[in-house]
Amino acid sequence: KTSIFNLIISISLGIFAAFIVLVIFFRRTFIPVITIFTIPVSIASVFLFMFFTKISINIISLSGIAIGIGMIVDNSIVVLENLAKNNAITPEEISHRTLEMGSSTFGSTVTTLLVFLPILFIPGITGALFSQLALTISFLLGSSFLISMTLTPALYRLFIGNKKKISSLKESGFILGMQKIYKKYLFFGFRKP
Repeated sequence: KTSIFNLIISISLGIFAAFIVLVIFFRRTFIPVITIFTIPVSIASVFLFMFFTKISINIISLSGIAIGIGMIVDNSIVVLENLAKNNAITPEEISHRTLEMGSSTFGSTVTTLLVFLPILFIPGITGALFSQLALTISFLLGSSFLISMTLTPALYRLFIGNKKKISSLKESGFILGMQKIYKKYLFFGFRKP
């Protein structure tokens, strides 16, 4: 019980750390709030999946959730960033901009899922233990994709309300500095391949 409690604390700290990082990078609150709201929904769907597939709640399955926390925000961030960058306001614009990101987020999710596929074929006790981990992470990622295509744009629409325009994303000095350094080395690499 103590190790499960510690794992739940770790998951909570991971969610909090993700929120802080998102606030720092996006410099607005509604994108991190929407992103963080999708985490418990994804986790709840995993527990539903675990119930129906009779996967017990143990250190291995909860570790799968803890590992997947960082991965499940990716799809929502990509969708939200595209919505905000393109100033999507109307339901038509929001659905168009969300679908625009559908193929790239789907491809990214499937690629990550394929990494965990071989774990399902490990024989013996090791396979039984780690298959729970692989299944938990896989379902968590799959549900995060579905949530990023459905719940995330709906929450975005609720947060922006009836605004005619949302303020554009302003990049922090840190991000601009990193882009400057990256651009310098990228140009150098292209000149001398």
